[in-house]
Amino acid sequence: MVSDKNQQNAGIPEAPNFAEAHWYAASVAMVIVSLVVGAFAAGWVLIATDTDEMKLRTELISPFGACFLALTTFCTVAWRGMVTSRQADQQRLQNVANDAANYAKLLQEGAKLLSDEDKPQQVMAGIASLSIVITEPERRFAHEAIDLIADYVQDNYSGTLNSRLGAAIRVMSDAAGNGIRSRVDGKLVAKGNRRWVAVKGFKSVTYVGGIIRKAAHTALHKDSGNVWLDNVTIEQANIFNTISYTNCILDRCRIYEITSDDFETNGFYGCNFSGAEFVQPEKPTTIRDLAAHKNYFIGDNSPDGADADQWKVMLNWYVSRADALEDLKDFNYRHFTGDT
Repeated sequence: MVSDKNQQNAGIPEAPNFAEAHWYAASVAMVIVSLVVGAFAAGWVLIATDTDEMKLRTELISPFGACFLALTTFCTVAWRGMVTSRQADQQRLQNVANDAANYAKLLQEGAKLLSDEDKPQQVMAGIASLSIVITEPERRFAHEAIDLIADYVQDNYSGTLNSRLGAAIRVMSDAAGNGIRSRVDGKLVAKGNRRWVAVKGFKSVTYVGGIIRKAAHTALHKDSGNVWLDNVTIEQANIFNTISYTNCILDRCRIYEITSDDFETNGFYGCNFSGAEFVQPEKPTTIRDLAAHKNYFIGDNSPDGADADQWKVMLNWYVSRADALEDLKDFNYRHFTGDT
């Protein structure tokens, strides 16, 4: 059936395609023909022997004159329409080129302003300039602009926020929400026990040191970038297999799923393992100090990987959540780690 249709379509001639030059030539030709025919018609009318015959001849050629005028007007209008369309296309292309040049200049100015951290007002102006480049509809230099902001955050954020870093992190988060991510693999190193906020929009990001609480951890869990936490204290967060942990302290967290490697390289204190899923589980006996560090599960909702009786040896067991909260109301992991 398809081949039959193709054969039928092959016999159909293509529609004529008149270019601007064709309509111009047709307009000129119609003017010339109209002048020549009009001259002959006028001579034919003027050689009439009397007024009545002249009037009759005028009435006879008038419709033909109107037709020639209409055809000439049609060709001229079509030609002018194509000229106007071409000029509009040229103007549009010029506007696009001008816009690209303007946004490129704005990108350069934003990068320059962003480079001087000692001048806060200039840095804020640079972030605002780059934000315009990121949010413009065509996104010509959006990735270059978000990379500049990501580099700025990586170089300056160590757990303490100021207005400039806050603005830069918001721009990155908004851009990530619109599908624009940096190509930078970020590494953020805390100075002391600083509390992190979630920085979305990196291609990948590693947090070293510091503290992450539930809200920031949830935001990182929902971010589509790759996240690594190294030597970080995670407080009261919900743990899924979306973030990688190394040498971290998990304090009073709710463990839903986690890898065996993460068990081996992190410390758990007062964590709820009820119904926890082991991703690629090893033998539960390799898990360190779970019961001693007040980790637990509730009721008959034991983690997988072993039966409930085995888990009652490795973890603390509570009949109800209320019992667990009562026993852990004064819990502080520093009693075990010796941190102050």
